Amino acid sequence: MVLSVSNPHGMVEQPVTERFERSADELVEISTDIGRELAITPEHPILTRGADGRPEWTPAVQVKVGDRVAYARDIVPPDRAVYWLDFLPPSATYVVQPISFLNRKSVPPGYRDLTRKLAIKLRTFKGYMGHRRNPPLRFVLSLAELLGIERKTLASEIRYVKSKWGKPVQLPPMLNEDFMWLAGIIASDGHLKKSMSDRRGTYYQIRIFNKDERIIEKALSILRKMGLTPSVTMRAGGNRMVQVGSNLLGPLISRFGIPFRDKSLRVFVPDFMLSFPRLLIGAFLAGVFDGDGSYSETKYPRGINTKVRAIVIATGSEKFACGIHELLLRLGVLSTVARDTRALTVNLNGRVTTFPNPVYRIIIRSIADIQKFRSWARSVKQIPKIEYSTYHNVNAHREAEAKRPFAWVRVTRNIRKKLSSPIKVFNLSVGDTETYLASNFVVHNCGRAGRPKYDKYGESVLIARNQDEADWLMENYVIAQPEKLWSKLAVERILRPHVLSTVAAGYAKTEEGLYEFFGRTFYAHQYGPRMIKGKIGEVLKFLAKEEMVVMEGRDLEASRFGKRVSELYIDPMSAVIIRDGLYNRAKKMTDFSLLHLISRTPDLAPRPRPRSSEMDKLGIMAESQRDEIMGYAPNQFEDPIAYDEFLSELKASLVLSDWISEFTEDQILETRKVEPGDLLRLVQGTEWLVFAAQELARLFGHNDLLAHMEMLRVRVSKGVKPELVKLVGLEGVGRVRARMMYSAGLKSIDDIKERSLTDLEEWEKAKSTRPAEVEQQIMLTEYEDTE
Repeated sequence: MVLSVSNPHGMVEQPVTERFERSADELVEISTDIGRELAITPEHPILTRGADGRPEWTPAVQVKVGDRVAYARDIVPPDRAVYWLDFLPPSATYVVQPISFLNRKSVPPGYRDLTRKLAIKLRTFKGYMGHRRNPPLRFVLSLAELLGIERKTLASEIRYVKSKWGKPVQLPPMLNEDFMWLAGIIASDGHLKKSMSDRRGTYYQIRIFNKDERIIEKALSILRKMGLTPSVTMRAGGNRMVQVGSNLLGPLISRFGIPFRDKSLRVFVPDFMLSFPRLLIGAFLAGVFDGDGSYSETKYPRGINTKVRAIVIATGSEKFACGIHELLLRLGVLSTVARDTRALTVNLNGRVTTFPNPVYRIIIRSIADIQKFRSWARSVKQIPKIEYSTYHNVNAHREAEAKRPFAWVRVTRNIRKKLSSPIKVFNLSVGDTETYLASNFVVHNCGRAGRPKYDKYGESVLIARNQDEADWLMENYVIAQPEKLWSKLAVERILRPHVLSTVAAGYAKTEEGLYEFFGRTFYAHQYGPRMIKGKIGEVLKFLAKEEMVVMEGRDLEASRFGKRVSELYIDPMSAVIIRDGLYNRAKKMTDFSLLHLISRTPDLAPRPRPRSSEMDKLGIMAESQRDEIMGYAPNQFEDPIAYDEFLSELKASLVLSDWISEFTEDQILETRKVEPGDLLRLVQGTEWLVFAAQELARLFGHNDLLAHMEMLRVRVSKGVKPELVKLVGLEGVGRVRARMMYSAGLKSIDDIKERSLTDLEEWEKAKSTRPAEVEQQIMLTEYEDTE
């Protein structure tokens, strides 16, 4: 799942339907005024604000300095329960008895089986059952899983936990705001210390430094609620230090990105915190703000009551600064990460200390963002409530802007870099929207990059006749949700060749294997594997009945007929129609008969529909040429639908007959009302089907039709009468030029051989096929005949 921008639903989670990888030898690096950067391929579309203020997709390479790009500002985390059990070390944590389900009523008899599953001794297990020993958390979790106890129930049963040597610590069932505030204040104004003892090994201390008495009192209160006994020490400069030792709480807090050494430079925000509920995130940020944050108001030079307000949190860790920025986005707060390379001198614990490393400041400037931070991060330090000015209805404008799931941030730099060596880049196909976040910038699926090998990216152009239409196109095409795709695999005509090819290629050798194979298709993903199972069974029955698939028990194998049909890429139903037509021929086999046989196949659909004025003519023709028609003619009154299909087959046959009779495209359009595009599709489909019929005739031993079919295939391909077949075999000679050559007396290859090059030049001076090329082809023909 990834975050995606959906109109009008805002930021939503969407499934990744496909992931694409490729190599790239150049990137575009975009920097913004909030300190965030994006490295992306030049052609990748980014959501930008157009000149009219409307959102538009722009390739990264075309984004200019000063442009505004979309940056996610409101990433809503899931509202879920977070349990302590997920963060405590299971082997080093001991659960203080009593535990309600550790008794004979809750635990079924047969302790020996349980002890084997739990990998402990029977004596130890009985000690836990008798509440004589405190079991480790690892044992409690494993036993709860065997007994089917839910996480929520288990968390409520555990009241006190302890380390091996330490005092018990009282923890509520779920992670709460007090603990998150404590983790935040330690991350900013405290540290963890790990020491070694000869008697008890490693022990941990937690320290918090601050001058504000209210912050110190809050830290003491939280630690005391946990059953600990912290101490307070006064230090130089008015600083107070809270100190407490706990071999359980120390390692627990370290899991929240707080190291034991060099905390200022190495502290970070762990990824799991990004999915915490907003209340917990707000409490952590409140602790960070109480430690290293400040709120300021500065008089602006212009205006009587104008002030510049800002919340600033400072840190020496770049990772921590970026993590705070990410956490703020979960509260709907947009911040700027600024890097200050100047050496910082501060009074730390009564000593003047200089930090040579860069200082990173997380800055919140917008009034709306300051108020959001104030509402979620309930810090000890006070942040005043600020109201918008009512001048020019600014309040309504700001509120509308804050509701948008992304903010427009200004581009400060755009550099196109040529890489020394190619790197792997990826693109995502995302359900419904095809948009996703890359480093929190809103980007779009690239789509196909134009023509392979020729274009780096594809372009679509929408032309509007007026502003209203432009608005409509923008709303319905550019920023609207893409139309959903629906699999058509369950359509029997589409499913038949897929089932046959799966068996013929050996991808499935049993019926169960076939169901498993199609269970991984897009159709099964949309509708479930059960929906397609019945249709596959029907197709299998058809293939077995027509002797394309041999079924022996549950085993499947393609016959010679089935394999050849699969290799020809035609619908098995078309193969059956051709096979039956070869065995049940028309009384008088002509070119029209073969064309009618091809026209009956589903692979040639859609066929040209006869117009009402053509119905009677086609009916009369069917009677007059009954001996040449393949199959039977349905009764017009008993089955009118089948009769209409029959007339459509006849019209397709007539169009193809006109084509091989050298009718021009304009003549066919005028007489048959068939457009050139439809004619081209009909001709190309027929050419392949005639070849398929020829191959099936060879398979079933109808050798008397092979030469006839080969002649017909060439005629359909070139659109010529029989006498021009050899001439159109010459390169560069089409139906028009071949007819001109034939009319000039060049009726065969021998006639061309007898003519000199001079005669050929006089015959055609303005044609693209040069006489020298024809002469060269004749010489090659003679050489092949000799061989």
